[in-house]
Amino acid sequence: TPISSETVNMEVQFTSQAPLGVWDHLHDEACEEASILMAHSWANNFVLNPAVGEAEFKKMVAWQIANFGFFESTTAEQTAKMAREIYGLKIDLLRDPTAEEIKQEIDKGNLVIMGMAGKLLGNPHFRPPGPIYHMLVIKGYNGTGFLVNDPGTRHGANFFYTYDTIMQATHDWAGSEESLYTSPAVALVVSKD
Repeated sequence: TPISSETVNMEVQFTSQAPLGVWDHLHDEACEEASILMAHSWANNFVLNPAVGEAEFKKMVAWQIANFGFFESTTAEQTAKMAREIYGLKIDLLRDPTAEEIKQEIDKGNLVIMGMAGKLLGNPHFRPPGPIYHMLVIKGYNGTGFLVNDPGTRHGANFFYTYDTIMQATHDWAGSEESLYTSPAVALVVSKD
């Protein structure tokens, strides 16, 4: 069967996880926050700018420290809890999704946020060797792969990864780099209604 050449690409505003260009410890670890903020701006139709990003990241970090005792590397479930409680986002968890299931969610008009073993993404814009754990927003697809907003680089808007790259890299955080590579994928499916 020929691969469909159709392209689906939702309009989702982009922010890097370091909106002011400062890559300190907080911002090195802010991929979950950036992904949630992009989904929040998409669901609620407001303009993202660096000052808004910075303020919202700090708010999310403070919430996580108060509720989890840390903010670095949160699981899909923890990230969803934060997004629901701070922003009221409607999020369902989809465990171990196939590429086809991710595409189906996008076809329904939903965003998909997923955790990744960051080094497996091979993004040329990451500082080598790339992040251990990373989270990004999947907002579209074409015949050969997914279109994402990847907050791990200022070049992450509408970034393209092949299906194989995403499906091999996608893993939920399980507490350590060693356990990450065997942890199943969990998608956060964000819907507007």
